[in-house]
Amino acid sequence: MMPPDSLPSEDDQLMAQLARDDSSALERLMARWQSPLFRFIVRGVRDEGAAEELTQETFWRLWRARTQYVAGGKFTTWLFRIASRLCLDHYRRTARRPQLVNEEAIPPTAAPVGDRADRAAREAELSETLERALAGLPVNQCLALELSRFKGMSYKEIAQTLDCSLGSVEQLIYRARRQLRRELDRYLQEGSAPSPRGRAKSTG
Repeated sequence: MMPPDSLPSEDDQLMAQLARDDSSALERLMARWQSPLFRFIVRGVRDEGAAEELTQETFWRLWRARTQYVAGGKFTTWLFRIASRLCLDHYRRTARRPQLVNEEAIPPTAAPVGDRADRAAREAELSETLERALAGLPVNQCLALELSRFKGMSYKEIAQTLDCSLGSVEQLIYRARRQLRRELDRYLQEGSAPSPRGRAKSTG
């Protein structure tokens, strides 16, 4: 979900305070953006421990660049560009299958009965299928789709965030959606989740 339009101007004010070495401004920025950043990063790297470290590294880089930040642009684009580059760097360093993180399928505290049990089981399995499909995407596709679907960014903003062309963003999201459709169609046809697969080596 995108923050209200008033937030970027407030973020600009906080960055101006941060440029004057006001540590309270950093605390307020972290309080506002730590959770959205973590959710974005964990979808990219599929490793909660690494996501926590990369979230902190994002704020460390924000602090180091505090005097270079230019107000008037879009703070979220600038911030998530830092996070995106860290995700890509992490993937290139590790080049291994990330852990599956299922943020949506929350186990019930008590087993439901009847139709509720069937519905809960189907929803959990479909959510797992979607997460497995997302985990199988090349990292660039996953990040582009995340920025589009969950952060509400335009293709132009995503291109600025990922530092690529508008045409590249269109291709990344098209390929990601095509792959997700294939996996979900397979699930619907076979009635079971696809087997786990590692993320493709290509980042495109």
